[in-house]
Amino acid sequence: MSVEQHSTIDEKRYRTAFLTLDNPREGYHAGQSVALNMLAGTGTMRRLTHLYSRPPYERVMGTVIDDPVGEHFAWNGGRCSAGVYSVRDDIGAEAQHRTCQGNLEEAIAPWGFEADLVPDIFNIFMHTDVIDEHELVFKESLAQPGDYIDIRAEIDLLVAVSACPSETSASNGFNPKAMAMEVWLP
Repeated sequence: MSVEQHSTIDEKRYRTAFLTLDNPREGYHAGQSVALNMLAGTGTMRRLTHLYSRPPYERVMGTVIDDPVGEHFAWNGGRCSAGVYSVRDDIGAEAQHRTCQGNLEEAIAPWGFEADLVPDIFNIFMHTDVIDEHELVFKESLAQPGDYIDIRAEIDLLVAVSACPSETSASNGFNPKAMAMEVWLP
């Protein structure tokens, strides 16, 4: 996954959902991935080596092979949704605003996965901070044009990706951007 342009945060924030093809209930888990990487000494709150599925499965779904940027919102598997727009922007669900949750639901539907099976997501290139343990702050991404992260699938996966569609967020420059992906087959 690589960055097309550089100017604002969200064009470099990719919400990525990982689901196992053989079990729709086994999806990526942000908290478990951070905890298991930190316990093993292989990751931090912002940089992971292994992407794990949710308990009780806890299988390695993917391994980060190369990550020059190394700054991701790894510890939180959230994404924009009708609830986020309601709280953050005072936009009601009736507005039918485009969301990462909706994009991911649409992406997994052709494979028979229901909307409520969208798991935690890996927020690639998203640079955040928490101030005084109560304020979540989105900062400008450290990713530059051409930056990338290479992730090797360790099991058969369905991978769904959403470039943030928000035009209501200053962190996105009020303008969603395209992204680029390459899939390498063994």
